[in-house]
Amino acid sequence: MALVAPRASAQDRDCLSEPRAPIEVTPASGGGEAVPFDAPVSVRYGAGYFGPDGPGDAPSSLFTLVSCGPCGTFCSVDDEAPVPGLVQTHGDVLVFLPDGGFDRNAQYRGRATGVDDFLLFDFCTNSLSSADLAMPVVGGFATPTSTQVGANVLSCLPDGGYRIGVFFTPATYDGPRGSIEYLLYQTRGEGVDEPRLVDRIRNFPGDRITMTFLLTPAEARTPVCYQIVVLDGLGRATLPQGDACIDPLAQVSFQGACTASPGRSSGGAAAALVAGLALLLVRRRRS
Repeated sequence: MALVAPRASAQDRDCLSEPRAPIEVTPASGGGEAVPFDAPVSVRYGAGYFGPDGPGDAPSSLFTLVSCGPCGTFCSVDDEAPVPGLVQTHGDVLVFLPDGGFDRNAQYRGRATGVDDFLLFDFCTNSLSSADLAMPVVGGFATPTSTQVGANVLSCLPDGGYRIGVFFTPATYDGPRGSIEYLLYQTRGEGVDEPRLVDRIRNFPGDRITMTFLLTPAEARTPVCYQIVVLDGLGRATLPQGDACIDPLAQVSFQGACTASPGRSSGGAAAALVAGLALLLVRRRRS
């Protein structure tokens, strides 16, 4: 299985493009929290990098990870022997699984490269023989908002339109909080025949997460529905609620026909999201 491929949306048409390069890494670099020894390293690249129209680089040639020693030890990616492991791609994400897992209380430093740029990162593993066991838990969601926006370059809507805002409490998690990622999918609306990725954001300090997406005037004529998906450091997907919907013009929100509980879907678009978002993390038997 792979990540659901992003579909073109109002905010990325004709005004935004992602670089042919790594964009972000999980575990979060320098997050200050110990990473579970069984966590993979996931690097998100610009949309389509590993697709048929991408550069065609061998995934294994784009990723290097070295072990520096005990936590706090600095080393260069080029001066140490690479950590052996399996490199795979799933959608636009490169995933590295170390042979036998990571060492405890160890500092790791890595580099992911692309055509346009490269990304250096580092993290430290925990000192205990503990794994990432619990799924993220997200609090209740606030009512979504619909705000009319004028035509300007920053809104990426030459004819104006509407901005849909979704606000919620950050997730709690037994792993590094910086490894949590939130994905916002539009599941229903004008021209939407499958879940469409419209926003994504990494967890950050604070008491509220804000996600948004834009609609053209034509797209705002009918109610739209969305689904929040939470990915933890192991690539496991949690759906905190079912589809939620809003009428952009009337600014009236309501619950969609689909409902879901954490880690499980009850059907419809939510089922497609769980199936599409789960990373196929191939585990090797540890000695």
